[in-house]
Amino acid sequence: MGERGTVSEPRRLRQLLFFAWILVIFALSSVPHTTLSRWNLGIPAAWGHFLEYGLLGVFWYRWRSSAGSIGWTEWLPGVVWAALIAGLDELYQSLVPGRVSEWRDGLVDMVGFLIGAMATAVASRKLRELRKNPVEYEGES
Repeated sequence: MGERGTVSEPRRLRQLLFFAWILVIFALSSVPHTTLSRWNLGIPAAWGHFLEYGLLGVFWYRWRSSAGSIGWTEWLPGVVWAALIAGLDELYQSLVPGRVSEWRDGLVDMVGFLIGAMATAVASRKLRELRKNPVEYEGES
């Protein structure tokens, strides 16, 4: 937070990325399976869900942690967000011709979100540690 409770530009950008990615997820959910099959990306559907929501987890963590590190109590709203988005996504897919809704997809979405967010948390922590204590390498200069 900046002066008088304003949100910093990097934080605002990260928030925008999070919500923009939700729109991308729903845009991809609008594409019938027949069209997806023609694209033939070679990615099984479950991996597609996992990757979509894994990236959502990355964006969520980067947004929420941009004001400082987040505690475990702040993870609960993130999980609720992910569950809500995954549930709405599956409901939406049930209304799109050529798409089906499966509860397993929602489960894969949640796992992808959590792994994406946790991997980002671990990587962020490691990067902060490296910045504080840079490792000096021996050898050629």
